[in-house]
Amino acid sequence: MSEIDRYETLFGPMFHHADDEVIGRSLREYGQWAIDEIALIAHIMRGEAPGDFIDLGANVGTHTVGIATLFPDVEVFSFEANPRTHQLLCTNVIANGLTNANLFNYLVSDVSAISRVVTNIADMGKNLGAVGFQVVPVETSVGQVLLQASVDDVYAADRSAACIKVDVCGMELKALRGARRTLETSRPAIYFENGARADAGPLFDDLKSLGYETFWHINFPFDEQNFRGNATNVFGGSVEIATLCVHRDSVMAAEARSTLPPTDRPIDQHVWYQCVASNALLRSALKDNFRRNDRAAWLRSELLDRRTGALDVAAPVPVEAAAARAMPSFAEIRRATLLDIPGDALRPLLAPYITAAPLDEEAYLQRYPDVAEAVATQRIESAREHYVIAGYFEGRRA
Repeated sequence: MSEIDRYETLFGPMFHHADDEVIGRSLREYGQWAIDEIALIAHIMRGEAPGDFIDLGANVGTHTVGIATLFPDVEVFSFEANPRTHQLLCTNVIANGLTNANLFNYLVSDVSAISRVVTNIADMGKNLGAVGFQVVPVETSVGQVLLQASVDDVYAADRSAACIKVDVCGMELKALRGARRTLETSRPAIYFENGARADAGPLFDDLKSLGYETFWHINFPFDEQNFRGNATNVFGGSVEIATLCVHRDSVMAAEARSTLPPTDRPIDQHVWYQCVASNALLRSALKDNFRRNDRAAWLRSELLDRRTGALDVAAPVPVEAAAARAMPSFAEIRRATLLDIPGDALRPLLAPYITAAPLDEEAYLQRYPDVAEAVATQRIESAREHYVIAGYFEGRRA
């Protein structure tokens, strides 16, 4: 691989090798990669009970950065075995200011051990994402030493996962067997590429025994409405066939049955169009969410201007302007204030925006009896005063 370039993408700044012909090229040409996968995973993360995202085979972090950005209150656990790729994964997480991503340079498997592995890097040419690993006897002199780890040995038993993405170049069965405790206790959705191998035998048998239903998902590398607006399709008609697995008792099971084809059905034209329709809706929702994240840059600029006196801190924001921009969320504030704005300075800076936000005071008092009691005893003047001074920062709903 050659020198490393930085690309502006839908997910935020991303670094990759300049001559990578697949993921790197897609980031360069389109400012995005695996948009259909990330859109589906994001939809799952919203639909399932709150839980973590586990990224097995994280590569340079498109899925890790995307999900960690969209869900700042969710913990992301990302495993990438290739040391060089892991360095780029770490770089991309840091470049996006993400503090909710936990990164591991482990070869995910069904056991945890110090292992010696041989890679097929020489055969992959300029496709860093297709590197595979073969474990060889540790006493041999070939290959390199890596830490092999099972998910269950790394991921704490008292945590709950909402979704696991698996892209480990043929080691899917071992990866999921190493996560059996997590699958049994959390019942997360599972997403993995499998090249339409519906007869992948033991893998599908294991999933069925754990109560999972499996569905086809087709990913299209080229997106006509891509981040850069590039109309040239450099990937031609190539697609990636993947499988979505949802537990039969999960929140997402009924939706998956109605929107995606089961894997016991051949991939025909109807299946193709079914996935195309589903992908289009989820891509649109994903892009809307990322566009809302762009407001963090505006908010940071606005807050810093107010802090330095370029704007009048006390000047109220017109209600119509506040409505057009919408109130910043806690997540946006955290991302916007990665620059050092002390907490005691943040409250007065945000006060004009909070004051201008719509608030149903009667509903607020009914929802929070402690506030109603404070107003009744005249310790505070009104529900709005409480919301501006404390409620918003405590996460109370307006």
